[in-house]
Amino acid sequence: QPLAADFHAQTAEFIKLLTEKQVPQSLRDALVAAGYNTVELFLNSFEEKSVLEEWLKVKVKDEQILGPEAANFWKGHVACGSLRAAWFAVQKYGGLKKVVRPKWRSKSLAKDVRIKDEKVEEVEEVEDESEGKGEGEEETESDQEEDQESEGERPLKRPASAPANHAKKRRKLDKPISSCRTKVSFQALKAEAEAVGFNAQEYLQQGFTVLKKPVLEAAEIRDALAAAKRVRAASKSSDNEGEFVFLRRDTDNADKILLFSLLNRYLPFLHQLLSGIRLPGSDYAPYAHHNQIQIAVKRPGFGGYAQLERMSNSFIGHIDQSVSRQKEGVATSNYSCLLGICLGGETGSRVDAGNLYCTPEAHNKLAEAYSQKCAEGPVLWYKDIVKKYLGASNPPQMKPVCIVPGQAVLMHHQVVHGVGPNQSDTERVNVYFRITSSCRPPGKLVSYPEAMRNPTLETPALKDLAAQQ
Repeated sequence: QPLAADFHAQTAEFIKLLTEKQVPQSLRDALVAAGYNTVELFLNSFEEKSVLEEWLKVKVKDEQILGPEAANFWKGHVACGSLRAAWFAVQKYGGLKKVVRPKWRSKSLAKDVRIKDEKVEEVEEVEDESEGKGEGEEETESDQEEDQESEGERPLKRPASAPANHAKKRRKLDKPISSCRTKVSFQALKAEAEAVGFNAQEYLQQGFTVLKKPVLEAAEIRDALAAAKRVRAASKSSDNEGEFVFLRRDTDNADKILLFSLLNRYLPFLHQLLSGIRLPGSDYAPYAHHNQIQIAVKRPGFGGYAQLERMSNSFIGHIDQSVSRQKEGVATSNYSCLLGICLGGETGSRVDAGNLYCTPEAHNKLAEAYSQKCAEGPVLWYKDIVKKYLGASNPPQMKPVCIVPGQAVLMHHQVVHGVGPNQSDTERVNVYFRITSSCRPPGKLVSYPEAMRNPTLETPALKDLAAQQ
């Protein structure tokens, strides 16, 4: 009986590992049915990765336990990737107990735990073009992106000290911060949310909210606005008239560096909300969201996505998807959230000044639809996403975001949005950062479908924060 109890405990431990790595139920059942029901048996049976690949081929391609669609693309299917992630964890750490997701980044070489990139075998797909439509749409720098954090070694370090009070001492705008080792805690999240004026209840329900408390001084706003205009004027980016700007290893342009450093003021809050984020300059790996900003200038006379009276119709909106992935039925890519810092314009007092328009609750409604129509595997992208997933009748309504220079808007990736016309006499200038949590599982850097079906997956303390605010 003791031996049987111990065996059941080992099986439960193994199932827990598979569940944490998002291995779907069908694959978990197949493993257990075949007798691979403990970490030790799994480790000894699949000592070589080629053996695991052969098993996946038989089960997914030949027996089609995940369906015919997965069989045709079994090597790149997200379910197979999740099992490879579990295999990697077992090979490196020997099981679940020693698996610790990195939440702190450090470039220091002293007393660090290091993970060599060559051992990470999850490879992401190409992501090299912008969406070519407007606000909140992305361009990436390379046509080869791997699920890796840096070139060479990735040192990680867990701090022993308590978090500093960033709300009292503002970070300088001299250069972007590339590492943050502050301990994540609920109390620290409450303090940082208060410092930037974050309404957790609104973000939880609507999917977007204005960070009410400006964290930039008037002189800093003026300097950043001037820098944004100079960078846009000199930009050679091929998309959206030069809106997308990259931070590279050899970047020495003072204006670019200043604009990337705007994130410094929101870093303490975002670090707590997402349990760590990928930071500009933390690495120069091919996947470039964290090394990219969008300088969105909407000049007087800009026509918007539609005439003002039609901007409430969510059919004209979108969720971000790169041009290279804008194909009906392909896997949707997603970052965690969009941070837009307003530097200029009249969007605080008008709704026709080039305002960002967002659809309240779209992130939750889409999550429900994804769970029904794409219950496992990737979430599929369609151009008319609202019609496809939410129906052609009675679409949800978009509303304008009113924001003054010095404030920021935080928007969940899954919110349907667009840009209205600018009928004012002032340029509207926003700088957008695409924020990705640093806690994503291996293989889920570009596309994390589990987070699409569960909008609070990457913000685990959001509900508690909303309940206490």
